[in-house]
Formats: sequence, structure tokens, C-alpha cells
Amino acid sequence: MVALLLLPAGAGATVVTFGSSLSATPTLDTANGATSANPAGTGEVIPPDPHDAADTSIWNTTLSGGGAVTSPVSGTVLTVNVKGCAVQDTSSPTQLSDGYPVGTVHVQTLKPLANGVMQVDESGQTFTFPFCGGSVTTSTVVPIVPTDHLCITQGESVDFNDSGGYVPPSTPGGPAFYPQGVPFEVMAPVAGSEMNSFIGPAGLGAVYTPGSSPTPTSGYGVESGKELLMQVQVGTDADNQDGCPGGGSAAAPPSSTPKPKTASLKLATQTDGVNKQRRTTIAAFCSSAACAGRLTLTAKHKTIGNASFSIPRSTTAKVPVRITKPGFKLIRKAHGHDLSVTLTMALTHGSTFTKSIHLKG
Repeated sequence: MVALLLLPAGAGATVVTFGSSLSATPTLDTANGATSANPAGTGEVIPPDPHDAADTSIWNTTLSGGGAVTSPVSGTVLTVNVKGCAVQDTSSPTQLSDGYPVGTVHVQTLKPLANGVMQVDESGQTFTFPFCGGSVTTSTVVPIVPTDHLCITQGESVDFNDSGGYVPPSTPGGPAFYPQGVPFEVMAPVAGSEMNSFIGPAGLGAVYTPGSSPTPTSGYGVESGKELLMQVQVGTDADNQDGCPGGGSAAAPPSSTPKPKTASLKLATQTDGVNKQRRTTIAAFCSSAACAGRLTLTAKHKTIGNASFSIPRSTTAKVPVRITKPGFKLIRKAHGHDLSVTLTMALTHGSTFTKSIHLKG
């Protein structure tokens, strides 16, 4: 098993690879085989079974053959290669959950604390993992490339974290969709390997404590004989970026003062309901640094709503907005009461982000 490689990448630059060799083929998924037709699933992979369709974090703790499961160096996470794909429920009325694609995932660095406790140290931007189908199979290696310079410290782990993906029943009393979350088929039975998991809140600073079980359908799990097919590449020296520990950059020598991260927003395609009080919420993900600023909604060349926002780093938030009376009339007059709106979120000290979304009332 090739678990740790030092790849020269030019003068003063080194790329270190650790994690799974990706030699196995994934046959196990994070939803325990659950579907809308069979919410109980086909057998436990991630305990408890059944578990919530909530944030799910998985990471390797032992690899068959003794490969490295933590980073041997400090630096920048350049690429995370994950083998597999997500299993789509084509009967679901939507492939969005809380305004985001159901296949939304993050990669996160985990800092080891005392007694086996792990804490989320850094979190990358959102990434939509592909569904199985066509040219995408369980043999496909999907590269996740953090664009916001994800730092890692020597001895830290990297997890694969999904956002659940629960879709409520389309009719009263009907079945829910993705009842144990979207099935990410990215694990394989491998003798001698072991992975851990946590079902529950997974934002920046979240703590995963062995044996913990916040609810009967969430908590910490240990999966012996199973392997997450994920491999991590870390850049050091000239391949390091953005002031991460572990060396300087190709353009400048290391600085004793890390470069501050720049706030960035990720806006999803979404349809947000507006109630009779003209109130709605707009979903946005803040990565890299805390995000604060002003949100504006425009339609037909008119401002129909605005609000201030403050979102912690690596967090998805729903910003409450009250629609103006003229704006509410536009929604009611629109075909199907579904109005196309331009969402603009301007950071106080940074960039402006725009997205076309829909309001329905």
C-alpha cells in the first residue's frame, strides 16, 4: 500500500501524500443503504442505525499495512482525492436541502485532543459531490480542491463531512427522502483498517468525543474493518500557501505573521418561501473568515428587501429578510407566485457576491 509519498514539485517545494491507497472499490455508503422506500437501510455501516440525516463526518484511524492516517507535515491541503460517488434518489421531488444541493460536502482538518477527542480545526468550502451514473462510477476518483487555502498542522487528520441532505415528505404522511442522509458510497470493507464517524453538528470548533451520543440517532462511531477511500495531498515550502504553517511561498520567504484569511461567501441556487408576514430567510455559507455585511434583494429593477448579516467562519446561516409590500405584490403576481430575484451580499470589508434565486409566496 502506498500511503506516504514525497513528490518533488520544484525547487524548495514538496507535496506529501497520506491516507488511503484508493486500491479498494467502495461498496458501503454513509446512509446504511437507506432509501425513501426502505428507511431502515440494509445494514449498519455508520452507527447508530438508523441515524439522523444530519452532518456526517468520517475519517480513517488505521490503515491496513500501517499507512499514515494523520499528516506527517504542516502545510496547505492542496487536493483531497475521494473514490466513489453519491447514490441519487430519483423519486425525490428536489435535489436541494435547505437551499443547497443534497450532495454538498466539505473536507475538514481534525485536531487531536486528549483521550481520543477530535476537534474541527479548519473547514474547506462547500463542494457538490457527483451522483453515480454515466461516466461516474464507484471507481471514479473525485478530486476536491480547496480554493480557500485549507491549513493543516502536523498530526492532524482530515475528514469527509456531508451536510445530511434530508428532503421532507412531499405529501402529509408520505415518505421522507434521504432519511439517513444522502448515501455517499465512499467506503470499503478492508481487513486491518478502521475508521471513526460522528453524526451531529460539524461546524468549526465542533468536538467529537468517543462514546458520545447526543441523541439516540446521533453520536460517535467506530467502524472496524472499514476504510474511507480518501487520500490527501499537502503542500509544504514553496507549495505551501496563504501563511499556513510548514514553510513559505514561492513568491516570498516565510513570515512570522500568518496572512489573514479573506472572508468569502458561497451562495446556493435556492427557492425561499415568503410567509403572509412577508418574511423569508436566505441561505449562505461563509468560508475562510467571518462574514459581515449587507444583503439586498432586487426584482424588476426595484429593491424588495434588505438586511444586515453576520455569519461565523465555516458556517451556513439563514439570514432573515422582510420583503417590502411592493415586492410581495410582485411575488403574488408572478406565475405560480414564483419570482426570480437577484440576491446581492456585500461584505463590509471585502467582495460582493450575487446569485439569481427564487422567492415563492
